[in-house]
Amino acid sequence: MNHAHHHGGCADSCCLQVTDLSVRLGRDEATLYVIVPQYLTLEMELKLVDSIAPAGSFRLQVLSFDRLSHRVFECAGKPEHMLVDDQGRVMLMMRALAGLDGELCLYGGAQNRPGFAEKCVQQLEAFRQAGLTAEDLISQADRQEDGVYQRKLRDFALLLNAYEDAMGNQFADGVVQYQVLCDRLKDAPFVKEGEF
Repeated sequence: MNHAHHHGGCADSCCLQVTDLSVRLGRDEATLYVIVPQYLTLEMELKLVDSIAPAGSFRLQVLSFDRLSHRVFECAGKPEHMLVDDQGRVMLMMRALAGLDGELCLYGGAQNRPGFAEKCVQQLEAFRQAGLTAEDLISQADRQEDGVYQRKLRDFALLLNAYEDAMGNQFADGVVQYQVLCDRLKDAPFVKEGEF
């Protein structure tokens, strides 16, 4: 798997060099995959197809993360867990919060407030995407002086454990899906044969 340039902004200020893509499509027989955010997939595909030679456009595929995931899972096997969407993650958090009744120090009074479960899901997703575990949060809390920040970290450690327990082996969220995707990329033939 070869890697191309990274897309990091809107389609007009894309880091991809169209001339580089044209050269690469002209010299190689491999399919060239360009990964872009979901909201730019069609726009980027149209811009790139308009900018390169017609023959090369058949070997160019613009994929969002969701489309890439779908293709990899079709080739290399789907995740065993049921994937939950935003609403499902909030429901799992609400289950986790119900199981923590009376255990949260700082957030104990907030757990039944509207929107609290959504905020927790967002924060825990940020921790998990950064590779942080409940143990990491507790370790960080132990290094803090007694105060609000320490209590927040301890509460988030409890929340993270409870959320992951609620997911169990049955459900997977976007973070788990990403981990499974990374593990399965090497098994997808189109990834081995294409350029990214």
